[in-house]
Amino acid sequence: QKGYKPYVAIPEFLFDAPEPVLIDHYVQSSIKTLQHHGFTGENIFMAAHSLGGVMSQKYVKGRTDIKGQVLMGSVLLRDNRPITDQGESEFDYQVPTLTIGGTKDGLLRISRVAESYWHQYTNIESTQAGMFPILALEGASHASFMDSTMLTSYVTSNDLKAEISEEQGHSEAAKGIVGLFDQVLKSTSFDQNDTEVVLKPLVDAMVLENSYNMKDPCYAQTLVNPADDPKCLQGSPWSEQAQYIMAGELP
Repeated sequence: QKGYKPYVAIPEFLFDAPEPVLIDHYVQSSIKTLQHHGFTGENIFMAAHSLGGVMSQKYVKGRTDIKGQVLMGSVLLRDNRPITDQGESEFDYQVPTLTIGGTKDGLLRISRVAESYWHQYTNIESTQAGMFPILALEGASHASFMDSTMLTSYVTSNDLKAEISEEQGHSEAAKGIVGLFDQVLKSTSFDQNDTEVVLKPLVDAMVLENSYNMKDPCYAQTLVNPADDPKCLQGSPWSEQAQYIMAGELP
């Protein structure tokens, strides 16, 4: 429907365990196989699931031959996003990356996706706005991105039960991937559907807590922590609400 004619290759690793030193060999070998079967394009995207997303993002970082990346049940690592002197999240990462997470993922919890949303949308440095879209899938589990006949025992034992079918999970993920294609190749805006609504309660809770995973706390040597440093967070807004709940209105 979008006019794309994708060629897909899945690199195979010994014992299904991606070895970082060998990733480039297998990726380049896969590209050559695609070219042997008629692929002549230059628009190469990488997609990875779970731990594969960690391996993929390390491989892709700094490369100019990869146009985009999709992480399913995985997120960009925290060490990719230092906080600037202006207090914004600026990613040390130049490859457009889509993160897809499920609300019923028992391995990569949706709270971790919400944390990424705050950095990749709410607090993002303005020149990188839209570069790292996020798609939250209501009812999807860690296995919703996989073939149910090939689940590992670890996933079976630790994942939550999906509230959507395998077919629906694959379909929604595919729509997101095509959305990244459109953003990178056609300069269109990514449609995040209900992602903001789904993640809002978790993001709001993080803001009330002033989560350490947003910014470092403004610890200081004096009795009063600095209130003018945007690189760190001062106290917890929740404490004000908690005091009111516990003590009520004081005269």
